[in-house]
Amino acid sequence: MPDTNTTDAPRNRVLILGRLQSILDPILRELRERGLAAEGTTAADRAPERYDANDFDLISIGGGIFGEPAERLKAAFRRQNPDIRFLDAFGPVAVRQILAELGGPRPSDPHLADVRVEEDGPTGLDVPYPPDALVRATVRRPATVTVEVYRAIDAPPPPIDLIASGPVAPGPFVARIPGHRRVHAFMLLVTMAEDPDEFYVLRHIN
Repeated sequence: MPDTNTTDAPRNRVLILGRLQSILDPILRELRERGLAAEGTTAADRAPERYDANDFDLISIGGGIFGEPAERLKAAFRRQNPDIRFLDAFGPVAVRQILAELGGPRPSDPHLADVRVEEDGPTGLDVPYPPDALVRATVRRPATVTVEVYRAIDAPPPPIDLIASGPVAPGPFVARIPGHRRVHAFMLLVTMAEDPDEFYVLRHIN
């Protein structure tokens, strides 16, 4: 039986809006096991009718809901509660993102700084793929870094494209994403083997 008396996360109220029940359910289960009052739905467009923002401390919006639909949801919930907090979350690290947003663990001495993506290559109508992208960062201390591209739900396999993984030394870090591997790219995730609470999510890099 799960221990609901854990003290590693605050007892807060969270509403999670997602697209897939198979992703939503384990996130809700883990948050509840950690003592949070978590609710969620995959019917995001009807969420402002079913839920009141005044009943939550945080509303987490999944990575599959972005752009105008996400902004409409935020506007509707802000009409209920102008002070409601929002978090743009991503399934594989959503629990850690939510806990951190609510005052849970954060890396006190990050291995990386200034993590970003830059385009590097030609663009134009005669170019069949997007330009290559460079994942850049400054390594502050030795780490084992993994860079993964998560592909759109309806994209052909593989669902996760491993770009780089291995030990890195202090100094500049660069990982190249070839243009043809960006075609169905959805999210970029950078993680540290040494610290599961240190991760970087860069949205919609295709």
